[in-house]
Amino acid sequence: KTFSGFRSQCTTPAACAAEIRLGSDDGFRLWLNGQPLGGVNASRGVGIDAERFPATLRQGRNLLLLKVIQGGGPSGWCLRLTGPAGQPLPAVKVWLAEH
Repeated sequence: KTFSGFRSQCTTPAACAAEIRLGSDDGFRLWLNGQPLGGVNASRGVGIDAERFPATLRQGRNLLLLKVIQGGGPSGWCLRLTGPAGQPLPAVKVWLAEH
């Protein structure tokens, strides 16, 4: 197995409810602001929104970490940050690199 790590951050002007929607090839572990949100140990292809995690974004900066666990073959992932019902979060800004 091989492992890949990804880091992103987002900022929001006020605390808000959110949902992190994720698909991965193969398994993964996910953290928000240092707290584990969950993970899956699986052998599968990427599925958009395959996993959903309710989350609360705090005011200011939030750090998102993703570790993808690859069993073999191609690897990939997709992630999006939405409101609890899947709606956009227009006040939230997301960066894939340090900002």
